[in-house]
Amino acid sequence: MIKSDRNAARRSLQARNRRFIRRSGQKLKRAISVLASVIVLGTILLLGSVATEQREASAERAWNDVDNLSGAFQEQVGRVLDSVRGAIALLKLRITVEGAAFNLVDWAQRVPEFATSTAQIAIVGPDGKLLATSLSRNPEPVDLSDREHIRIQLSGEYKGLFLGKPVIGRVSGQPTIQVTDRVENADGTLVGIIVFSLSPEFLTTLHRVVNLGKTGSMILMGEDGVVRASYGAWQKSDLEFIGTTVPEMKAMIDARASAEGAYRGNNPLNGEPAFVHWQKVEDYPLVVAVSLGESEVFAVANRSAVMLAALGAGVLVLTLTTTLILYREISRRVHREIALFDESRKLVLVNDNLQRRHRQLLATSAELNSERTRLQLVNKELNAAKEQADQANQAKTSLLMNMSHELRTPMHAILNYTNMGLKKLDSAEREKLKKYLTNIQNSGLRLLELLNALLDLKARVKAVQRRFDSNHTTISS
Repeated sequence: MIKSDRNAARRSLQARNRRFIRRSGQKLKRAISVLASVIVLGTILLLGSVATEQREASAERAWNDVDNLSGAFQEQVGRVLDSVRGAIALLKLRITVEGAAFNLVDWAQRVPEFATSTAQIAIVGPDGKLLATSLSRNPEPVDLSDREHIRIQLSGEYKGLFLGKPVIGRVSGQPTIQVTDRVENADGTLVGIIVFSLSPEFLTTLHRVVNLGKTGSMILMGEDGVVRASYGAWQKSDLEFIGTTVPEMKAMIDARASAEGAYRGNNPLNGEPAFVHWQKVEDYPLVVAVSLGESEVFAVANRSAVMLAALGAGVLVLTLTTTLILYREISRRVHREIALFDESRKLVLVNDNLQRRHRQLLATSAELNSERTRLQLVNKELNAAKEQADQANQAKTSLLMNMSHELRTPMHAILNYTNMGLKKLDSAEREKLKKYLTNIQNSGLRLLELLNALLDLKARVKAVQRRFDSNHTTISS
């Protein structure tokens, strides 16, 4: 019963130790999981922060770029229109001074800087018919009174430089932006209308020195929302959107009292997501707008994000791989610890068995020592008995020798004389005497046998004595 309780307690202790080892391995695994999660989360946050910063920096650069480009575009358009205004003022003076002697073709040839920017320069009479053009010395008197830019000047509703909507010139046959102004006498009567037909491409030459990307664009439009000129690498031609209306941008500009603005939305021409900045052209009813496509603005940031994502994936894979390797190693070590613990318990049990056997051997040795002591006492008693037996044997031997000597001598005499008497019997009493002598002889022979038996007993006693001495020597050793 006690042994069974001891075994049950030992098994319970072993089970608790195994559970402790497994719990220690599980705690270590949880710690590694937490560390791996912190590493992965920190890497994701760090890489996400870097990617976000790069996108924000790209967006900030895009805002700066569209702001600078729209400013440069506005300055370019303003300079062109200022030069046109100056040329118109000069023409007014020449027409007033020279009158009918003024030759527009000769004047245009002397001012070559306008040859590249204008499709033509024309003078329209008070009746709305063409009087002169830089394209011909003898133009046909084409009636232009139905044109908006001519009609407004004829009506006198508008004073100053007027920028009309893009039209196909009836004389030049090209898409142009008409810039008109009145030529008046001192009394205010209309002498004529000066018309500068500007090439739309000339107003967007800024794109030649800047990079708008594949989805960016430059737009020159009136405050009425009609596009005067546009450029985009994706356009089929520079004239594709001339004359079209951009109502969304017009509404946005009308809704704001400022001279400029910016927004992030769709490109007003191609609908692509873009960064857009617009500005009003100072002193003119025009608006310039520059847009940069988001796909190109964020191209570098997106490539960096892909690289960062790949780096994050690499860190994640490395962390997971390392975690799995550590998990496997911890599991292996836990199994090894349990196996070592089991082996140690087995060794403890073997040691306990050996100690128990040792105690048994010590007890057996004590018993053997006790038995040796007892045998030594028995040996002493046997030695004493042997001495007594030897003394008795010597007395017996002496007795037998004396008896043998004393008995043999008269016995031989009796037997010899009996033999002699038997040989010489011859009387009538012979039979009777023979009987007596025969009885005497038989008795003598029997006594002789008894004597021989005693002597034989002596020899046997000596043999027994020798065996006893041999056994006594073995016990003593």
